[in-house]
Amino acid sequence: MPFNLTEFFNGCVAGGVWAAGISNVFYIASALFSFGTDACANGITTLFGTGDFLSTDLALKKSALNSLGLGELITVWFISLIVHLGVMIMMVAIVIVLASRIIEVFMYLGVAPIPMAAMLDSGEWSGIGKNWIKQLLALSFQGFFIIIALGIFKTLFSNAIALLNSSTDGIILQMAMLLGYTVALIFTILRTGAVSKSIFNAH
Repeated sequence: MPFNLTEFFNGCVAGGVWAAGISNVFYIASALFSFGTDACANGITTLFGTGDFLSTDLALKKSALNSLGLGELITVWFISLIVHLGVMIMMVAIVIVLASRIIEVFMYLGVAPIPMAAMLDSGEWSGIGKNWIKQLLALSFQGFFIIIALGIFKTLFSNAIALLNSSTDGIILQMAMLLGYTVALIFTILRTGAVSKSIFNAH
């Protein structure tokens, strides 16, 4: 077989590029992950501004409860207690999701050279590297979807509190809706990982 200088040169260039990529895989992975962190930072600034989750003006006024009887007040207190407990569970769920996300990120970064090297293969092994990139992007954008969920919850919660203060009609129903919003947010936060993976087609 005659020696082909062009193919030899192309092979050397490709090998050099991939060698440089594998040796700097941590920086490449960090650059991919920075897309998600930038999206999170912009989302926080856009949705929450100063960082306050709920305005201090959003509080249930005593005047909204003056017309309620003793039984209704006890019901409202009980629902409020459950909502408060739900918010505490929501905070714990956020901490668990974020902590597990950080651990997963370091695990993906720890094995980064393996999938990057697998991408050299032109066959089925290249799928390992492509899926690794998708998984890393899904992890980086999971925080962004958590922020979106919190922003939606902030709007729903604020509207419900404003409606409670403006009218005493159906106050128990409104409190029950607050409880429903809290439970829905907990499940949504726990599913942000699956949502992010489905969007990036990571499996």
